[in-house]
Amino acid sequence: MNKMRAGVVAAFIVALTSLTCGADEFAPATYKAGDQTLLYRIHRPEKIAKGVKYPLVVFFHGAGERGDDNKRQLAHGTGDILKFARSVKQPVFIIAPQCPRGQQWVNAPWGTLSHTMPKAPSKSMALAIGLIKKTVADLPVDDKRIYVTGLSMGGFATWDIIQRMPGCFAAAMPICGGADTAEAPRLKNMPIWCFHGGNDGVVKTQRSRDIIAAIKKAGGSPKYTEYPGVGHNSWTKTYRDKKVLTWLFAQKTQPKKSTPIKKEIFKVQGRPAFVILPPEAKSGEPIPWIWYAPTLRGLPGRAEKWMFDQFLAKGIAIAGVDVGESYGSPKGRAVYSALYKQLVEKRGFATKACLLARSRGGLMLYCWAAENPRRVACIAGIYPVCNISSYPGLSRACGAYEMTKEQLAAKLAEHNPIDRLAPLAKARVPILHIQGDSDRVVPLDKNSGPLAERYRKLGGKITLEVVKGQGHNMWPGWFRSQRLVDFVIANASR
Repeated sequence: MNKMRAGVVAAFIVALTSLTCGADEFAPATYKAGDQTLLYRIHRPEKIAKGVKYPLVVFFHGAGERGDDNKRQLAHGTGDILKFARSVKQPVFIIAPQCPRGQQWVNAPWGTLSHTMPKAPSKSMALAIGLIKKTVADLPVDDKRIYVTGLSMGGFATWDIIQRMPGCFAAAMPICGGADTAEAPRLKNMPIWCFHGGNDGVVKTQRSRDIIAAIKKAGGSPKYTEYPGVGHNSWTKTYRDKKVLTWLFAQKTQPKKSTPIKKEIFKVQGRPAFVILPPEAKSGEPIPWIWYAPTLRGLPGRAEKWMFDQFLAKGIAIAGVDVGESYGSPKGRAVYSALYKQLVEKRGFATKACLLARSRGGLMLYCWAAENPRRVACIAGIYPVCNISSYPGLSRACGAYEMTKEQLAAKLAEHNPIDRLAPLAKARVPILHIQGDSDRVVPLDKNSGPLAERYRKLGGKITLEVVKGQGHNMWPGWFRSQRLVDFVIANASR
């Protein structure tokens, strides 16, 4: 740590002299998430044409630029990137967050030969991730051209964020940083160009050599440049190399090969059901599967296709049945049990299903799961309804339960997902929810919030990812969550 500080101090003193009026090209801004804030600078294209989307570069600074002045993070790199973009007439968004003094982008040592990626992002990295998501949601960003780069402490940040969100970035340029080599397989398909000085005494050169070797071993083809005789400052030469920046801006997220989805439609107790089988199912073995809800007219739709492609590519089937607006009622659960029996006993599906609930599908799947915990591998939710009182409300739901509003209120604990978690916790069913903090249809504080709190008290394992500024909508991030997809795949394959 002391070596790192000593190395960056000298570099920062030099950098101060280079902070000219170029900083004016980056407007100061603040990202807020609850009571937390993150200072950042943003450059926007001079003219934003209607209907046009522009690339985004995310820049992570080094340790010497930490603070609260919202200026120091522009000391290195950002000006060179902007200068190049203008020279090739490429309008671009650039965001450069500033890590507060005393914090790190990644809570890991800088001077060691290895580290394990922390399970959760650091406080400042979590805010940076929220900032990126908000920028992409609010501005005309081309989601096929999102790039990330950083130096030193920011090099660690670059590796950390692409390992957490591999599907978000079209390319990455980590400079004199380090990564968890165990996470290398997640990066095998990402364009990466890594840089390091051959005589770096602050962050050991071996850190870059090791992660590059690990990615290659996993089947990837990253680029690596090592500057002989260069110490810790390997960023100046990199950011001023036109060939390097030309490569960066040339990268685009390649659409993954779409598996032809052949949906089989059939009837279960007179209700329409569907099954989507993977192209290559292992003969003689139970078929892992994902149970999706709601299955209503037009659902699932196009929004789910990216997720479904990922599941099918891993040999996982997808199924569902239309139980109408049952809101998790006993009649709806009976149809669910009939579907389960047909798939497991007649079609060779695995005895445990991964439940994937969106919106009111949460009521449908949770109510069935509470009565069948040993048949559930995991539960994943995209702003799922977990509380009948919250949505659709007792007045609307009572008809599906064949009760009056008052009768349903009296027996609510027998049916409400947030009141029926004990069987799932006892069966050790893992849960992951993603939900926005601005959801007015399915409020966080009445659904996923209390469910997560109660489940943890029961000893259950649950992850709740709250997306700042998002509500009950069709934001693509819900349906392209790599974290959710990986969670489901991991549990379906157990």
